[in-house]
Parts: sequence; structure tokens; C-alpha cells
Amino acid sequence: MKNEIELINDILMSIHKIVVFMRKERIIPKDQLLILLSDLEDYSMISSEKEFISKKLAYDLFYLYNCVISQLSFQEDKETSLVTELYMKISSVFNKGLYQ
Repeated sequence: MKNEIELINDILMSIHKIVVFMRKERIIPKDQLLILLSDLEDYSMISSEKEFISKKLAYDLFYLYNCVISQLSFQEDKETSLVTELYMKISSVFNKGLYQ
């Protein structure tokens, strides 16, 4: 299992890839979202004892979720199960504590 720093870097890199891909291709990359969801699950387990999460991580997750919701409104295939799962994983990270 990765340590917390590696996991945060992987999460931030995944967010960047997803946002850039959505801007270029105008579709939601489901494979990249699945990788991100896995990393968020790992991060939730690692950070369960932590009282704070970084503001950068909180901002990037919030930004990603808003981008995905915006892109979903333009999709013909409005499959929301993956977006709902993304929301739940992000909420579990945010519910860990305050932002530092």
C-alpha cells in the first residue's frame, strides 16, 4: 500500500488527467474515474486517524466534482452511478475533519 504523500500525489495527478481529458474530448473518462475512486478509498482508510486534510486536496476534489457534474449535463448518456460513487467517496474524504 502507498503512503499518504504518494496517495495524495496520485489523486491530484488523476484529477488533473480527468479534467484535461474532459476539456479536450468532452466526455467523462470512466476508466480514470475508477482509478481515482480506488485511490480515494485507500486515502479514506489511511487518513481515518487524521484530523485535517489539505486545502489543495479539498479544492481539487470539489473542482473535479463540479467539472464532472457540468460535463454530465452535456452527455447524451447520463449514467449517474459512477458520478454518485464519486460523490460518496469525496464526501467520505471531506467528512474526515477540518481543512488545513
